[in-house]
Amino acid sequence: MTAPVILGVDPGARTVGAVLRSGAELLGHTALVRDNPLGPIESWIDDVLANLHDLTNGVNRVDVVAIEGVNAPSPHMGMINVAPTLETALVAGAVAGWAMPDGFATVIVPPDRFGAPVEGLTGPTARQALLQRYPADLVGPRETTGSGKGPLQHVRAAFDVAGAAGLLLRMRGAA
Repeated sequence: MTAPVILGVDPGARTVGAVLRSGAELLGHTALVRDNPLGPIESWIDDVLANLHDLTNGVNRVDVVAIEGVNAPSPHMGMINVAPTLETALVAGAVAGWAMPDGFATVIVPPDRFGAPVEGLTGPTARQALLQRYPADLVGPRETTGSGKGPLQHVRAAFDVAGAAGLLLRMRGAA
């Protein structure tokens, strides 16, 4: 049995990561960074959807679109401005809406620090830990220094979201 092809998406108000994954195999990926975070959200959503279309164009099949869910804004999260959370939810909803007319099954995966570097590790040790967890294309040189955050973290998150969706689908099939 062939593993399903899953488009994993880490939606964001400023950065979006997306991957095409079949089992552990990375078929393609993209990282999008919003040029103007103060610009209209509609333009950002248009860019995201156009890039998802480009990523999936020419692929024989996409079985599932997996989207990381969005945590509700909460004062316990230390949030003062909820606009980025609301815009992230709009991006996630737009991706789900984009997938439905094309007949893709859609899975919303609960958020869970996907793609994050291993806490406390930096330099070569952190790079080694990331390379063990992810394909080499998803670990850039700046990913293992300082905070380890960057556009590829969002692509790694999308890779994890696609993997979690595959697990959720297998669990649902067994139930």
